[in-house]
Formats: sequence, C-alpha cells, structure tokens
Amino acid sequence: MNFGFCNALYGELSVARNLEKSRDLGFGTYETGAWSLLKRDKFDGGRAVRQSHLDDWSLVDDIGQAAADTGVSICCLHAPPPGIKLGDPDFDDNFFIYEALLARMQKLGINLLLHHAGNGQLGEFREGANQPMWEAIVGSLKKLRDVAANHGVQLVIETGSGLQDLTRPEALKRLLDEVEGLSWAIDVQHAFRPGQWTYPEYFEAVGDKLAHMHVPDGDGFIAHGGIPGRCTIDWDEVMGLVRRAGYDGNAIIETDLRALDYILGYYLNMMKEEGIPAARIGSIPYSPPDQYRYGAAAEGNTKLTPVFDRLPGAVITLDENADEITDIRDHVILTAKKQLERFWNQSDDTK
Repeated sequence: MNFGFCNALYGELSVARNLEKSRDLGFGTYETGAWSLLKRDKFDGGRAVRQSHLDDWSLVDDIGQAAADTGVSICCLHAPPPGIKLGDPDFDDNFFIYEALLARMQKLGINLLLHHAGNGQLGEFREGANQPMWEAIVGSLKKLRDVAANHGVQLVIETGSGLQDLTRPEALKRLLDEVEGLSWAIDVQHAFRPGQWTYPEYFEAVGDKLAHMHVPDGDGFIAHGGIPGRCTIDWDEVMGLVRRAGYDGNAIIETDLRALDYILGYYLNMMKEEGIPAARIGSIPYSPPDQYRYGAAAEGNTKLTPVFDRLPGAVITLDENADEITDIRDHVILTAKKQLERFWNQSDDTK
C-alpha cells in the first residue's frame, strides 16, 4: 500500500511546496483539492472561478515542474471545484469548470477524480425519498463520468461525512448500481458510525469497487483528523477488509488541524510515546470569507468556520536540551504513516 497525505495538513503551502514537503518526508504521492488546479489562492474572488483563472495555465506548468523535480505524483484530485454542485439547477451552465479541471488533470497525468456524491437538498437517505434530487444527482454524475472518461480520468465516490452525503452503505450501493462505471473511495473516519452500520456492511455493499482510501482516525461523527491507532477505530478490522477486497493502492492520510481538541493532550502523548523532545505548533492564518462553505451553522455540521483568525502558535518542550524544534505536523504525519504501515503488515496472513 502506498501512503500519502493531502493538502489539509499543510494548507498554507502551495501545491508545489506540498510536493517538496512530501519528498522531504519520504512520501511518493499526494492528494489536493480541485480548486488548486484552477487558481493559486482558494479565496481569490471568493469561492468563484473566473475566466481569468482558467486562462492562466502557468499554475499547471508550475505544478507539473514541481512533480517532475520531486518525483512525487498527484494521485487524486478532490472535487467538487468551487461554484458547482451535483444536482443543482445550474449544473450544466457551470459545467465548463469541470471541463477546465479535467483538461488540467489530463495534462498533469492525474487520473482519479474523487467526489462526495451528495447535495444538502437530498436529505437523509430513504428508498424513494426526494426522488427529483436523487435523479438530478444521478444525471450530473453520468455526465461527469462520461466527460471524465474522455480525459482519461476515473470518477470515484467517497463515503460522505453525513447522511445527506450518501454515507449509508445501501445508499452507496444503490448509487453505484444506477451509475455504472463509478468506483468507491472509503473515508475510514466518515464510515465510522458505531451503532448505525459497520465496516463489513460497507465492504459487502461496494467493496469490489474500492479504488482509493482516506485514512484518518476519529471518534465517530464528532472528531476527525486523528492519528490512526490513537482514537477508537479498529484498524486491524479495516485493513483486513481492505486486503480481502484485493486493494493495494493509494491511501491518503487526512490527519489535520481540525483535531483542535487534541493539540495539547493528544500531541503531547504522541511526543512522549515517539520520543520527540520538542516540537513547534505554527501560528497559521485562518480567516476565510463568508462564502466559505463551512460557514453556515446547521445541525450536525462539525466543520463550522472557526471564530478565531489564527491558530495559536506554541512550542511543546519535553527536553530543554533538545537540539532542534521541528514542525509538529511533520511528526504527526510520519507517526500516522508508521502506524498505518504496521496495521497493513499485520493484515497480511502470509507473513
């Protein structure tokens, strides 16, 4: 299995700088958001993509050069791009954004487009519920699937983060049955809903279509972004199911700074167990505009725009004689990789 990480952890860095970071930390693959191939600044022009962004191919050239220089591939792009949602009435009018994105993916040799399949207007999945919105989403996916295929890109549906995102195994199966040619990406934390459904239910429903993985740990619907093996997910079970499904591809670490409740106690324990004498938590600007999609309060929304403007900086020192104080995110990502490699190797019954 090939482990990489995504842009959530080093969000202040450009894609090119993230590729350098991947190389420096010993990773060979990377995942980023769709917007990052369309404009240099996520919030340039709010969340809109303008024609001036699409006319500028220098960003794509810079990313391609960085990938060549570092030897790190971009394995996957996470959709949707800004300003367009599956099933919306203006989906066809805004489809030029997808066409621009797919052309850039083709030029860079990125052949996997990851997509949450839901729309907030779909509501909780029930057989036959909100059929017009369901049919609109299916129609959007069929169009996107066909155009993506013309660009050599495979469309992959990720386990959602809420019922409106088609999280339930039976909803995913129904969708993948109706829209032939789609693959499945499991987000291990999104799929963790104790008392509601199980990992074996997912793999029974759509495991034969597994084509990508996100591998954060967490505590159910509340916490996201934990280091694998340090929260409550049974990784031996997960990796065993993945191996039996025959998947041995890319798995993207999504440990990120949304796990704010862990910063002091959680990271301190990690440092003690890993023998890390000192680490720095950087002060990172974080003040997205009102257009940012996590800004609206809603029941069950765990990703509200933070009320602070900056993540506070801090230094954790366990040894006052430490020679070097490094970015704690480097330690987090390497610890996550080590844990995942251990769980993956343990799942191999032949060893």
